[in-house]
Amino acid sequence: MELREMTSRDYDCYAGAEPMSDGSNPLIGEGYCCTIIVDGSGIEMDYTDEDGNLEGSYYLELKNSALGKFIAESLPTETPESFLLKLGFVKIV
Repeated sequence: MELREMTSRDYDCYAGAEPMSDGSNPLIGEGYCCTIIVDGSGIEMDYTDEDGNLEGSYYLELKNSALGKFIAESLPTETPESFLLKLGFVKIV
């Protein structure tokens, strides 16, 4: 998934996003029914249904922003829950 720096509009939805370890803005990627946020504390993946209702949210604590960006860009938007859990993600919703 392609990532971009978060804007002030993105912060309205993800106010808890922390700056990256190098001080830059967190990154966000948006695909069909999936949003990925990479910030200074890790990676969050939010899955929604076609109506925009949250179906699941997963988090991987990771202090290395470059590694977080690499992982987020490498994951397909429809990554199965079982695969995320094997990678160390924790289901938070």
